[in-house]
Amino acid sequence: VLPTKMQEQRQAQLDRQRQRMNQQQQDNEPTTGGSSAAPQGPKGMERSYLLFSNVTLMVAWARVLRVIYRAGIFGRITTAVFEQQQLFPTLTNATCSRDVTPALNLALALSFMEVFNAAAGLTRSKVPLVMLFCSVRAVTEAVVAPRLAHCGASSHTFTVTVWSLGETIRFGCFVLDLLVPGGRLAKTIRYTAGPLLFPLGALGEVWMVATYAQQEQQWWWLVAAAILWPMGIYPLMTQLLRQRNKFLARDTAEAATTTTTTTTTTTTTTTTAATTVDKTNHKVKTTATGAKIKAV
Repeated sequence: VLPTKMQEQRQAQLDRQRQRMNQQQQDNEPTTGGSSAAPQGPKGMERSYLLFSNVTLMVAWARVLRVIYRAGIFGRITTAVFEQQQLFPTLTNATCSRDVTPALNLALALSFMEVFNAAAGLTRSKVPLVMLFCSVRAVTEAVVAPRLAHCGASSHTFTVTVWSLGETIRFGCFVLDLLVPGGRLAKTIRYTAGPLLFPLGALGEVWMVATYAQQEQQWWWLVAAAILWPMGIYPLMTQLLRQRNKFLARDTAEAATTTTTTTTTTTTTTTTAATTVDKTNHKVKTTATGAKIKAV
């Protein structure tokens, strides 16, 4: 009986811990448009709009990624690095200006839908962080990219590739989150790819600034980037890692709860079986004693 009570107390403690973690996640994370959804997810018109906005953004960024893929970038990475002594393949100016830039500008403009979603309360994202995230990319593309000597420079091509890959995955996960509320697959993919691709995208932005600074011999651009980019990356990366840690901690708590429940069930079954055996043995002893008295 004593082990059973201890198991029940442990189970109750884990249940309370999981409830607190779920409540904290609902309070601190966006609904779906900017991060994980609440357990039940949005409903009605809100769900339809978020599904529309996330699908729109996923398709817009996937279109950019498709243009880059068709240009043969992924097949030339090894050649560029080992034979051409480049850190990343380049695009021709014609392909970059005619195909990549229009698709990229459209995707960047549509990305500000996230700002609207946060400001309207459709997601729990913090408006300043979303605005910072969207604005840095838009300004980098609008101010730095046109100043590069070649639109298809390695730094620009790398940055756009990472942006499009990361956003296609991110918004695809948001769509999956809406279609399968409470599922773990979308969050697992997002919290695996996000911490890898986001800093790579920021590195690409700094690389673009460094390319222009070297090209024009205006090194104050690089100094400004070295000062400003960490200030912008830190809060965004901190928020992403905080959400990832909460997701992993909740998974750990659920696994521990499942293990405890299984152990409790096994212990209860064993105790019941032992009690039944004791009653049976007592009955046999009683019967044997009765038979002995009768024989006397």
